[in-house]
Amino acid sequence: MPDLLQASESDLRELVESARTGNDEAIGELYDRYFLRVFRFVYARTGNTHDAEDIAGEAFLKVVRAIRTFRWQESGFEAWLFRIVRNEVVNHVRKNPAHRQGVDLDAAELVEGRNDIDRSELRLMVQEATRFLPDAQREIIALRFAGGLESAQIAQALGKSESNVRVLQFKALKNLQKILAKQFAWEPSMGGVG
Repeated sequence: MPDLLQASESDLRELVESARTGNDEAIGELYDRYFLRVFRFVYARTGNTHDAEDIAGEAFLKVVRAIRTFRWQESGFEAWLFRIVRNEVVNHVRKNPAHRQGVDLDAAELVEGRNDIDRSELRLMVQEATRFLPDAQREIIALRFAGGLESAQIAQALGKSESNVRVLQFKALKNLQKILAKQFAWEPSMGGVG
C-alpha cells in the first residue's frame, strides 16, 4: 500500500508542476479532482448551494492565479488549496453574517444508535447542533468531514499544530454529543470516535 500512496503523491506533484507551467489540461484535472471536495466543504460552511458554487468557483480562480507561487516545502497541495478556499468562505461569511451555517455532514458515520431516526433526520440534527459550536471547532469539523482532510492537512491549512487540530476535533465531537443530548434529548453512543 505505501507504493500506491507514493505513486499518487508523485502523480499529484507532477500534475501540480504541470499546472504551475500554465498547462490548461493539468489545471482542468486539478479542478476535476478537487471540486467536489471543495464544494462539499463550502456548502457545509454556508448551507447554500448557490453560495457554495460561487465561492468554490472564486476559490479555484484564485488557485489558478496563484499556483505559480505554490511551493511544496511550504505545505502539501491540498492544505494550500483548502487554505485559499477557507479564506474565501471566511470573507463570504464576514460579508454575509446571516449565511453562517452549521456543518452539513453525514452524521450517521459519526454516531451509532437511535435506529428510529432515519439518516436525513439525523443529518439535520447534527447540522443544527454544529451551529452551537465555537467557530474554530465548526471549521475543524467541516474541513475533516465535509472537506475530507486529514489532521496534518487541516493543521497546514489553518496554520495550527496537528495536536491542536486533534484536540479541537475531539472537543468538537464531545460538544456535539452534549448539544445533541441536551437539544434533542438524545443519548448517542460515541463508540469508535475519539
